[in-house]
Amino acid sequence: LNFSLRHTLVHWNGKYWLLQRGKRGTVELYIYNSTLKHIKTFKNGSLCVDNDLEIKWNGKEYFLTFIEASLHDNPNTGECILKFKHYILKDENLIPVNVSGMPHWIPPPNTWLVGNSLVSENGKVTHLNIVNASLYTEGIAYNDTHVWLVVALNSNPSTYVTIYELNDLTPIKVYSTKVNGNVYPPETLRGNPILIQRIATPKSSNISVLSFNGSALLKIHSWDECSAIYPVSVGGRIFVLCLLKSKAKSAPNILELFEIKNKKTKFLNTFSTQGHVYVYNVDDFRGFNAFKLWKHSSLIIYTNESIFLFNSTHALNLLTGESIELPEG
Repeated sequence: LNFSLRHTLVHWNGKYWLLQRGKRGTVELYIYNSTLKHIKTFKNGSLCVDNDLEIKWNGKEYFLTFIEASLHDNPNTGECILKFKHYILKDENLIPVNVSGMPHWIPPPNTWLVGNSLVSENGKVTHLNIVNASLYTEGIAYNDTHVWLVVALNSNPSTYVTIYELNDLTPIKVYSTKVNGNVYPPETLRGNPILIQRIATPKSSNISVLSFNGSALLKIHSWDECSAIYPVSVGGRIFVLCLLKSKAKSAPNILELFEIKNKKTKFLNTFSTQGHVYVYNVDDFRGFNAFKLWKHSSLIIYTNESIFLFNSTHALNLLTGESIELPEG
């Protein structure tokens, strides 16, 4: 190969390799397909993150985010102001995109949602006539016929929730309400919109799942004992993972699995976990170096067919109970 080990292999897309050289400060981006092609050198990157170049892949093109330094950054104290520059990389062409926010790929209309803008695979920007989404927690929900944008503005002790339909990429407000507590949507969910509601109590907190039925936001279920819950969409079914933290430091945590069906929750099973629980949709990574885990933690990966719980020795299918032994190490 006619490139050095100073180049890091990032991704293979079926046509060419994506490579980068350097991770902080100055980052060089390359394409390799028999020969090495320099795409761009990004300069003045932030020293506050491990990698200044964030890359997402939707199966056709890349969405790149370069994190720039600011004058007042202090990596030693963590007092950093992150500045983002976005690009679309399509067919070896780098297209600057003047939008703000973090990118989410929406499969049905085949577009990127970035803050309050939609970005096509060719870099065309459509600004949405909605409230300033950068101030909100936002999420996308979609099924075979509808796409919803869910935005939630927390104004302690309440949250203002607004839901838009994006069926033809034109936002139409379909619902707005004020909800008690801190409320936030999942980043992406295949199914009708749901939100997580957390209300603080004197001793702990109460966590609920709220579901939007097209005209109202309904409370499906509440948990007093869960320290965190994770909504998961698998094959058109919606599940909730409830994490019960052990009071004893050495004891394993408990994970309970529920299914949301017919506006009710059905308890399915209980599993033990180690340490911090990481929950990821496998489609969020598509072949990248996906994540770093702390030691003595648990990893949950869900696909369009199953939910898998990994520990250091086994992979457990949470829907079937099948346990698969992992290779040593």
